Amino acid sequence: MVQLTGPERAALKTALRNEIERLEALCGLRHALPYERESWSEQIADSRSALAKLEALSA
Repeated sequence: MVQLTGPERAALKTALRNEIERLEALCGLRHALPYERESWSEQIADSRSALAKLEALSA
C-alpha cells in the first residue's frame, strides 16, 4: 500500500472532489446520450467510493 503525506492526501481529495463535480455537470447535459450518463454515473460512484476510503484512512 502506498503511504501518502498530508499534502498529497489533501491534493488527492481535492482532485477526487473536482472529478465528481465535473462528472455531475456532464450528466446534466441535455445532449448527453443515456449510455454516456450511465458511464459517468458509474465513474461518480467509483470516485465517491475512493474519496470515502481516503477520508476513512485520514480519520
